[in-house]
Amino acid sequence: MKRRVLWFVRVAAIPVAFLCGAAAKPVFDFMCVLTVGRTVQSIDSPKGGHEATLLRKNNLADFNFIVTVDGRRVYESPDLMPFFDHEYRETLVWDTSGRIVVLELMGKHVFAYDANQQRPLTKGELSRYTLYPQPSDYVYVTLQDIDE
Repeated sequence: MKRRVLWFVRVAAIPVAFLCGAAAKPVFDFMCVLTVGRTVQSIDSPKGGHEATLLRKNNLADFNFIVTVDGRRVYESPDLMPFFDHEYRETLVWDTSGRIVVLELMGKHVFAYDANQQRPLTKGELSRYTLYPQPSDYVYVTLQDIDE
């Protein structure tokens, strides 16, 4: 009887271990998305020295965007409802000096942060800075506008 039990444990251990190993990664990813957020974009400042990351954290019926600069969480959006197309066109944009990072949602500047002074910008301060276009507009290829 003891031999049969030992044999069964040996035979069952391999598939059980395989299933546990196969399930570990998706469960870990799911828990990270719920607690920390999924990385949407990570971008270095043009002059170097700073890194900004945009995360999307899914909740039960809504989600939040989280901005971190140099590893510090500096902004979390209010709860947002998902649209039917799931597009907020979210992106991070640096200014030309490499010190101001801006979160854009649907083409609107919803948050700006001064990485050198480690503080959020207030209303009216952003107008003094020149922002780069979308990262894909100046890094990857030169495209001609249809109206040009």
